[in-house]
Amino acid sequence: MNIDQIVLLVAGLMVLVSLGLGLFFHLFWFIGAGIIALMMVQSSLTGLCPMVWMLKKFGFKTGKAFN
Repeated sequence: MNIDQIVLLVAGLMVLVSLGLGLFFHLFWFIGAGIIALMMVQSSLTGLCPMVWMLKKFGFKTGKAFN
């Protein structure tokens, strides 16, 4: 898997977990999904993503989105 696929997978899983926790436990968990969405928008506009920096340091290969 390349960095693009890992970032999308982790972000999607985090949103699903946050929505599930918000639905079944407490509404404040929905804030997590909102924060993740804001980070995805920020990343798409600026091209900067903290997770990409971390994955590059671990030696994962880049895809087309995060060069």
